[in-house]
Amino acid sequence: RLYGDAYVAGLHSSNVLYHVITTFFVWLLARRLLQHLPNSSVGAMLAAAIFALHPIHTESVSWITGRSGVLATLFLVPSVTLALLWRDTGTKWALALGGVLYMLALLSKEVAVAALIMIPAALLLIPSPGNLQRSSDGTLNGKSIPVQPMWLGTAAMLICVTAFYLLLRET
Repeated sequence: RLYGDAYVAGLHSSNVLYHVITTFFVWLLARRLLQHLPNSSVGAMLAAAIFALHPIHTESVSWITGRSGVLATLFLVPSVTLALLWRDTGTKWALALGGVLYMLALLSKEVAVAALIMIPAALLLIPSPGNLQRSSDGTLNGKSIPVQPMWLGTAAMLICVTAFYLLLRET
């Protein structure tokens, strides 16, 4: 009804739009992940271009039945980015919005439960910009700082959202 007689073109164009928006979020995530490296902007653009044009996405973007995968990615990628923002700045709204987006990703497709591994791995493996310092030879070295509140907040968000999703599924 939303698209009228052009429902096939409308459904396809909305899938393409979701993929374009997701590509923007992949670019933002890649910028955050690579910010401590030289030529990080080039790397982020390359990552977004590969994501946008890779043939593995053809079925998800072209077929209406693939919309669930496109939507799950649309919500999951910014959720990871917001978890990194929460870690780096301590802004509580980033953790809350990341939890909402994680829930929307779960509601789109259950494969989004992979965030239970992806988010802690990103927090653990990607250095925080505030924890990096340049050594005398110009390389970046990480300092370790206590991050227990960040880990507890992130774990609580992931566990609560996943438990709420499982509760919704059972009812």
